[in-house]
Amino acid sequence: VLTSFKRAFLVKDTNTGGNKLVSYAVFAMASFDILWVWMCMIQCWNNTVNEMNEFNQNSGDDSFGCKFMGWYSSFSLVSMMGSHCLVVYYLMNHLKTMDPSCLNS
Repeated sequence: VLTSFKRAFLVKDTNTGGNKLVSYAVFAMASFDILWVWMCMIQCWNNTVNEMNEFNQNSGDDSFGCKFMGWYSSFSLVSMMGSHCLVVYYLMNHLKTMDPSCLNS
């Protein structure tokens, strides 16, 4: 996320076309992906450091840990897939305006 943020906003780029747009796209996708990374890291840290507790996903199907893992996995799947689809849609429309012959409808 940090590298894509630097490339998108902090690095002066003389090319204002596709390269800058790709930097914005990568930053958007990384931003949506980071939620899963942090939630998974918190739960894995808990599983590594602590003994079996309610936050551990292996403590039962009705445990908080199992429900938490299901929630952040489902939410992250939708947000990651959604952001990737939006970025592709935006990039394809941008490319069509630049050179309509480069894409097949």
